[in-house]
Amino acid sequence: MTDKENSAIVDTASTTTTEDKWSLALYLTAIIPIFPLSNVALPLGIWLFKKDEFAGLNWHGKNILNFQITMIALGVIFLCLFALMFLVPFLGFVIVSLLSVGWTALYIIPLVIGGVKAYQGAQFKLPLQIKFIK
Repeated sequence: MTDKENSAIVDTASTTTTEDKWSLALYLTAIIPIFPLSNVALPLGIWLFKKDEFAGLNWHGKNILNFQITMIALGVIFLCLFALMFLVPFLGFVIVSLLSVGWTALYIIPLVIGGVKAYQGAQFKLPLQIKFIK
């Protein structure tokens, strides 16, 4: 191989690695709350600025944003259920506690799995998402 062919191989590998890192950043910014609604604002910002630069990032961005918006809607529903805790003191507390644990696991675990898969260059469809962004 010539030096020119070697540099082309290195460039291709570095863009794939860079795309994988940006994809991982999308998932991490969705997990780590920095300010209110940062779980939507930060992935949205990365997706808007980098989606044209990396083809795979467009898919991951839509996947995460649809998941985040769906989870916010579920969170609002759970807040309404939380109000029921005051109507039925013990049973309401138990039900809301179990739902909160389930919602937290349903939120964090898929994002971690998706981040690992994205870093490996694969796609992972996050569960329970409504297609707001197509």
